[in-house]
Amino acid sequence: MLRALLERLLPPLHVRIRTRRIDKLVERIALIADPAAKLWDDSPANQLASLAVLVQRVVVNLQQKLSTLDRDIASHVDAYARARTPEAKRQRLELMIDETAPSRSDARVDRRALRRNLDLDALRERYDDRRERLIILIELGIMAFGPALRDALARAKPDE
Repeated sequence: MLRALLERLLPPLHVRIRTRRIDKLVERIALIADPAAKLWDDSPANQLASLAVLVQRVVVNLQQKLSTLDRDIASHVDAYARARTPEAKRQRLELMIDETAPSRSDARVDRRALRRNLDLDALRERYDDRRERLIILIELGIMAFGPALRDALARAKPDE
């Protein structure tokens, strides 16, 4: 129900090319929606209004996560630039690996790769990938918010 509602609100091109990201947005909305509220049993106007509020909350949360990630990236890059010795630079890169590697085994592989070719730029790409995923979710949420609110107001009865 929630996904179908979002798909009606989002531009068709985004529905087609952002399928996995829409699923992630649905998951985030479902996490904060109160199941006892039975929002999806209400009138279409109430459903859309509820969705608009939930999307707004998710977007604010994602923006906070993005801000935190940006600070983390800046902190690592700054600390790496200030590191005086190759060992200090390597320690900073290892810390970045620990934060970005999907698993412990991947982290071990990445540490070995530090000896060969894994560098600050490669690790920054991982942060950039995380950042891009957050930005896409924020963008989808913002694109759904306006139409949800507009349609909720258009469908509302005077007594709602």
